[in-house]
Amino acid sequence: MLTLSSASILPFTFPTWGDAYTAVTGEPASSQSVFALAEISSAAQSKSSTSETLSGKQMSVYIIDVGQGSSTLFTTGDNSILIDAGENDQGGKVLDCLNALKINHLDYIIGTHPHSDHIGGMDDVLKKVEVDTVILPKVPDAILPTTKTYEDVLTLLAEKKIKVITAAPGKSYVIGAMKLETLGPVGEYDDLNNESVVSKISFANTSVLVSGDAETAAEKDILKKDFNLKSDIYVAGHHGSSTSTGKAFLAAIKPAFAAISCGENNDYGHPSASTLQKLKDKGVTVYRTDLNGTIVFTTDGKNIAVKTEK
Repeated sequence: MLTLSSASILPFTFPTWGDAYTAVTGEPASSQSVFALAEISSAAQSKSSTSETLSGKQMSVYIIDVGQGSSTLFTTGDNSILIDAGENDQGGKVLDCLNALKINHLDYIIGTHPHSDHIGGMDDVLKKVEVDTVILPKVPDAILPTTKTYEDVLTLLAEKKIKVITAAPGKSYVIGAMKLETLGPVGEYDDLNNESVVSKISFANTSVLVSGDAETAAEKDILKKDFNLKSDIYVAGHHGSSTSTGKAFLAAIKPAFAAISCGENNDYGHPSASTLQKLKDKGVTVYRTDLNGTIVFTTDGKNIAVKTEK
């Protein structure tokens, strides 16, 4: 029997996993059961369920509820990576999470693309937290200028003399017990969404794929490369929009879980019914920040435990 806890995760702490939490192995998505979103704390059967608690060194992945935006934190306690920081008015929410976890140093920040709902809060983070390296996409001259928010971030990075790397497909970085791979963008596009940095973070045998706002055109180009996209957790592209999470891309990822970061009753209709149906058809267990608040996945490299804010 597999049970999802609806207990609050605020203030943010490293979870101590026990019987109240989901614990599943990182097996193919076909072995996972689908949970009705309105019944997130109900029980269901899963071939990969286990009563074992997590042990040893762990990585936690926080899908921070920043409303209609995106911010994902990876941390082992020793090392931390932040991907995006939500809208301009959500930087404080990201800092609250970092402060509660006593994280005052980030090894890497990835700004997936220049839209403010992804990098708007980044200046708040850069002003308060020590950051070693920032990874950003190369924006083609054809679609310059970008956004004032992005230009402000670039100015702050220069002022603070923080190392900036342009995302290169196929490049990998070892960050303590984590491995970061940048998989996209692999081409140039006329849409900033498709210039999103697509990344895969691995911890032992567990991996997470984050695709920013990359849409199907960018997804198709990534599929042409010889990348291993298989990931246990998929942070769904473009807030679950119908323009992302193409069938072939999803089939290559084969996730057991998907996390969708979107605002409650947002004006964009995110997530789309078509994306939710594709995930359901593949047997993917879905979590949404608009319904579940902040979502925390914790893994020991083999098993994955899940906890939601609500």
